[in-house]
Amino acid sequence: MKRFLKLCVVLLMIFLVWLVFYKRSSSAVTLNLKENEEKNMNSAISEYVLNNYFDWSNVEDKTKFEAHKIYGLEEKGKEIYAYGYVMFLAYDFSEEMDKNKEVPEEAGGCNPIVFIMEKDGEEYSIKGHLEPEDGVEYLPSIKKIFPPKYVDIILNEVVIQKELKDNILEQVRKYKK
Repeated sequence: MKRFLKLCVVLLMIFLVWLVFYKRSSSAVTLNLKENEEKNMNSAISEYVLNNYFDWSNVEDKTKFEAHKIYGLEEKGKEIYAYGYVMFLAYDFSEEMDKNKEVPEEAGGCNPIVFIMEKDGEEYSIKGHLEPEDGVEYLPSIKKIFPPKYVDIILNEVVIQKELKDNILEQVRKYKK
């Protein structure tokens, strides 16, 4: 009798796990974009980050840069969810620039993000975003807003942040020329 009860509990747990993942995956369709669509989406994300995402009021006169990496897209109804990571930094180029000197960062940040977009033809507009909570709620909120297939990637922050920082430093080098 104990064996039968254990078997029932195990089967019930397997069913519940399957139900959770089935429900999550069945409500979204993974998207693959054409090159032009991807370019338009990335432009919309960059514009959103530079103009709407972060409160730049304390560095209005500084030059702002952003880099992002999107790991996947899902369509949920009329909305498109872009799962990724974003870095945004502001630099002060107001003083005489020494082309070989590194310019210090004035403000910015870096974090996982989910952009919520709509598409009209080939154009994208960002309707909002989701980001993880701070502190002890960080990991649970990552698991809540990102599909399971992206959680491990997102939690590998050191690699992601280096890649995004290198991207921004390249933008800064081009700007200084």
